[in-house]
Amino acid sequence: MKTLLSAHITGKGDVTNKRNTVSLRAWLVNNRYEFEPCVGVYKGKAETSFLVKCHGPALDALIAKAWAMKQECILTMKDNGENATMIYPDAIPNSLGKFKQVFRHVATAQDSYTILHGRFYIAG
Repeated sequence: MKTLLSAHITGKGDVTNKRNTVSLRAWLVNNRYEFEPCVGVYKGKAETSFLVKCHGPALDALIAKAWAMKQECILTMKDNGENATMIYPDAIPNSLGKFKQVFRHVATAQDSYTILHGRFYIAG
């Protein structure tokens, strides 16, 4: 499984969000998660995000960490991008389809997309 999450909290300032991002990265390193930093964009606002590969108890711990950090949602998917699902702390999960690479103009026409290694991705 892969999980896409950030430490950004809507309405918090840049200093707080940067501190939260540094803290999340340190937590991922200290807990020996395999992850890649990326950029998540939502309605034109970019934020540092992490694509984390884990399963079982490590995935449960990652999800618990996201909710402890007051994240609004996270995106989970199979390693191949299939079954991309938006997970919320107190709502029904929303299945989005496949997390897939697309052309830049396709991604930037969406409300949300991810940039990983200079490539653009959307779930849908």
